[in-house]
Amino acid sequence: MKRLFLLGAMLFGLAASAQNGHLKFMGREICGSVADFRSYLVAEKGFYRTIDPCILRGTFAEQKCQVRLVKGADGMLFSVEMLSDSSYDNWTPLYRSYCAWVEIYTVKYGNPISAIQSFGSNDDFVRATNSDFARMTAVEDETCNFKTVFSTNGGTIEIAIVKDKNEYKHGKIFIRYCDKLNDKVQRSRILDEI
Repeated sequence: MKRLFLLGAMLFGLAASAQNGHLKFMGREICGSVADFRSYLVAEKGFYRTIDPCILRGTFAEQKCQVRLVKGADGMLFSVEMLSDSSYDNWTPLYRSYCAWVEIYTVKYGNPISAIQSFGSNDDFVRATNSDFARMTAVEDETCNFKTVFSTNGGTIEIAIVKDKNEYKHGKIFIRYCDKLNDKVQRSRILDEI
């Protein structure tokens, strides 16, 4: 009986500590200074720096990408954003890529807490034409709202289809890791100011 109680206490302690931890990106908690996190990605994960100290280039989940380290108001790491290098000028492969990312995250994190698939003001046009051209027009107009959000103990992960800012009528996959503890600190500072 004593062993069972100790085992239960240990499991409860592990569960409680998991709920209070930071969200992880590539094996590292999203916390601390941007410089420390950047150094980790460069030294341990093979990323390389760009002119912007908050943007790195490398490979994430076997995909070439750009990673942006987002600072909070205090200058510390707040969240991490990944933008795929793959740019799609056709809806079918873009949507397949989006679905593949959602599927792999579902395997790891379970069912998403929300999933939106809308073309906004272009919904009627897309429905009427049922064409990739109409769907890619919505991507270009930034009315394409395809977003899936996963909740973890450490925060949320959002996967979305976004406009490629460098190519006309091209879309990319965007993934944002938003740490819950960093968000609480940020909100607390804002509430203190108002």
